[in-house]
Amino acid sequence: TSHTFVNTELCEPVKNGDNAYNLESRGVIQFTKTGSNGMPLDTHAGASGESKAYFGVYTDAACNNQVAGMMAEDSNRTTIVLTTLAQDGTENATAFLAKKNEDDIPYLRKDNGMLTLLSGTYYLKELVAPPGYKLDTTVRTATVPALPSTDNDSQDLSNVYSSNVATIDGLKTYNWPNAENQVTLYKRDQYGRIVDLGANGYLELSVYTGTFLTGENTIRLYQNAEKAATKMDGTTPVSNISYDAASGSWTIKGLFDIGKTYTLSEPKSSVPENNI
Repeated sequence: TSHTFVNTELCEPVKNGDNAYNLESRGVIQFTKTGSNGMPLDTHAGASGESKAYFGVYTDAACNNQVAGMMAEDSNRTTIVLTTLAQDGTENATAFLAKKNEDDIPYLRKDNGMLTLLSGTYYLKELVAPPGYKLDTTVRTATVPALPSTDNDSQDLSNVYSSNVATIDGLKTYNWPNAENQVTLYKRDQYGRIVDLGANGYLELSVYTGTFLTGENTIRLYQNAEKAATKMDGTTPVSNISYDAASGSWTIKGLFDIGKTYTLSEPKSSVPENNI
């Protein structure tokens, strides 16, 4: 069966003897990014300039031949979809759209703004984790189904392709979870005993480059389960940080881990009596 196919980007589909374009069996890959609790993640969260979650689409299990990228769009920041952008955010359409299979058919096509992949098996790898989350290096397998042969010329190919969604690890609807970055800090003396900072004492945690998810460069840590962390005003609470009095420890979640250096310091006013 032949179909009308208007391709606007780089590669021409194959024509048959009637000079009509042959329908290629194509579809899309998409999934939802979630936290370890199963709730959808805003993959664009964080301060300006922080990396957005990014995935590579490969034709080989070793993840050497990348034919597309995947990331969320600004209009839907929890759903990961196909993109022609490279990992560093630069446009890479020319390279991706030029990748072809053994039959000289492009894996990725862009038609009227819609990106589709040739039916077949692909491998997905997370290259940049969402801000504040650990990178998940497990490679997933995505299968773009072959379209049924009953399609006809009257159908809108954009609807045909967009509804032909790949399965990921055998699931049609797929959630890809990430665990939060987490670090535990203790205030102890040389004998391992908990040091009491007093009701108003605190430690300062600073990030050398960039900011915390709250947009702050420095925050305060208090030995108070009800007020474990605040902004530098000592009042505005900071989320994702808890204090456990029994162990004398703060648990901090959601720290950026790529290219970030943190400094923990103790203001002189918070040094307990008979301590240095």
